[in-house]
Amino acid sequence: MFFDKKSLIKNTTLYYCEKMVNCKKLFVPIVVLLVLLSSLLTVQVNCQVPWVEWSQTYDGTGGCSVVGTSDGGYVLAGSTHDIDPNVDFWLVKTDGYGTVEWNQTYGGTDYDSCSAMIATSDGGYALAGSTWSYGNGNRDFWLVKTDGYGNVEWNQTYGTADVDVAASLIQTSDGGYALAGYRQYINVDGVAVFWFVKTDSSGNMEWNKVFSGGGINHASSVLETSDGGYVILGRKQSMGATYGYAWLIKTDKLGNIEWDQSYEGTFGDLADTLIETSDGGIAFACHTYLFGAGSADFWLIKLDMSGNIELNQTYGGAEKDIPYSLVETFDGGFSLAGSTESFGYGNTDFWLVKTDESGKMEWNRFYGSPEHEIACSLIENSDGGYTLAGNQDLWDTGEQKIWLIRTNIQGIPEFPSWIILPMLLILSLAVIICRKKLTKKTK
Repeated sequence: MFFDKKSLIKNTTLYYCEKMVNCKKLFVPIVVLLVLLSSLLTVQVNCQVPWVEWSQTYDGTGGCSVVGTSDGGYVLAGSTHDIDPNVDFWLVKTDGYGTVEWNQTYGGTDYDSCSAMIATSDGGYALAGSTWSYGNGNRDFWLVKTDGYGNVEWNQTYGTADVDVAASLIQTSDGGYALAGYRQYINVDGVAVFWFVKTDSSGNMEWNKVFSGGGINHASSVLETSDGGYVILGRKQSMGATYGYAWLIKTDKLGNIEWDQSYEGTFGDLADTLIETSDGGIAFACHTYLFGAGSADFWLIKLDMSGNIELNQTYGGAEKDIPYSLVETFDGGFSLAGSTESFGYGNTDFWLVKTDESGKMEWNRFYGSPEHEIACSLIENSDGGYTLAGNQDLWDTGEQKIWLIRTNIQGIPEFPSWIILPMLLILSLAVIICRKKLTKKTK
């Protein structure tokens, strides 16, 4: 059975107002309550902003990636630990409501941290991050390939005696893989370079490239372009500088630089996300301290394939707001997810921002609690809603959890599930009181 909520509220308002016209003491406050309720429902019904359909938490840390599965469920990746410093890669499969169906861990006796996960063309998964348990010492890139149930098919490490940390992973058009991250030289204080590794379909390294802009250089995202080349996004910062730059490198299919561009105003580590847009351009999100409204703001930049800026927008409040994931939406716009200190329930909350194709904000929504939450991965669902994965830190207990949220776009009001019934009960009670008072007066 369907009904018009606004008509219902209007008719209810008129009915009770007529009944209570002689009850002067209760008339004004009740009308005020009805007007507030009507306004609230009208705003929420007309505002097509996603609301949470469900959410689940899982005992783990670093919810770095989420992908949808063909059965309507999800696979998410992060890290889990039982006893410090033993941290392992963690892969979790859920049904369409976030209930765990299976999970697998991968790691050794030391610290192994997952930074990225993708679904592979054969129905399996690939995870990348850094390992202290295996490899050449310190930290090395670690790539783990599984089947569709999370069983390891093979794994490979890549690295040197220096610190090598993988931040981003893609499967390439030839069936191989590309990993981007950074190498920090242990004998040169603070100096780090982009490190880009290309493998075959079994994880065997085919070639690798080092890119240095001087000082501190951390690659955070990579994509393969339609011409067979690659685009790598990261940060470069001169030694001793307060702020860094977003650094974008375009290479050919062998990793040779074709062009590079810097975009001033960013600072941070592994907090950037990069996509190829439907028109053949590039879009990335990072955060900026030099532009926008506050301490740090979401920064969305759209480029053509030559690196020229076509779109440049910031989003944020007075405090620190940092994006970690970006998608191009079905309507040609963009959605960004990350963390906000400017809005929400306190500390840091998930923040989801939806824009049109020109980058103009259409709406935004925060999800959180008085605890500390950061959204790290975002996907748009087939129904136009969103699924977000990230971290929740419980400051009082020190617990860390992975948080998975699914939203819809039906404009479900934020409050009606609990406010409508109490309001109607209050109105009913008011009418009873009025009737009793009127009855006494007529006697």
